[in-house]
Amino acid sequence: DMLSGGGKIHLNGKQALAYARIRYIGNADFERTERQRTVISRIADKLKSFKPSMITDIANNAIPQVTTNMETSQLYLLSLRLPFVIGYDIQQLQIPAEDTYSGDNVSGAGSVLRVDFDKNYDILRETVFGE
Repeated sequence: DMLSGGGKIHLNGKQALAYARIRYIGNADFERTERQRTVISRIADKLKSFKPSMITDIANNAIPQVTTNMETSQLYLLSLRLPFVIGYDIQQLQIPAEDTYSGDNVSGAGSVLRVDFDKNYDILRETVFGE
């Protein structure tokens, strides 16, 4: 289910993909990546209700459709761990984080973000490793 202004609606795969890819509304890429994180977290929530065998079946069907630099055997081994890690809480983080960037217009490049990489590194370290 995806939240909308009027309540909850259920999206199929193509609809969820279209929702995650919407451009040119709101705060452009920042809202688009937020929609992508929402879709992923809702998929993870849905997977929590599945039996481990169902997750393995999904992985077996999905892995041949994935293009990656990982070997198929590595992906399969990761899929076996999924039933154990899917119950973890998901924490979302936007990088660059709020108040760590500013917009600028650069001749020849157009609109760009000026990012404080040190602040973002610290935010990542704190969020991921609790340091």
